[in-house]
Amino acid sequence: MKVAIVTGDDPHHKHLCVRLAENHNVVGILHPVVRGVAGRLRRLRNWARTYGWPLALLSASAAAPDMVSGWTMRAELARAEERHYGRFVAEYEKLDPRLIHREVDVRSTAARELLGRLSALGDAEQSFQLMASSRSD
Repeated sequence: MKVAIVTGDDPHHKHLCVRLAENHNVVGILHPVVRGVAGRLRRLRNWARTYGWPLALLSASAAAPDMVSGWTMRAELARAEERHYGRFVAEYEKLDPRLIHREVDVRSTAARELLGRLSALGDAEQSFQLMASSRSD
């Protein structure tokens, strides 16, 4: 079965891509367009529906920078992801770049056409290969 992955571009997403590529016939990786403030508000609304407004607002306030220390959740998450997923980012960079598609509007007709082209790709040997690392010994 051919697999197309639609996921973000953060290190834990790249880890997912590498792991799936090890065991599946992955024909493409699509990184969606980041939606900005509207996407964050939509996520907050979804959190509120699922967990209630108090928890949603606490979560949103935790994401805001601390005015005294300068600590931010986003920066702390970036450091943690680098520690835990750094080697997978390097492995991700070795994947065939023709199969990685960035800034895809996954709701568009062009994205559906891209998925159609990916599904028409040839056999498993062509579809997702690790590129040989260029080491100088």
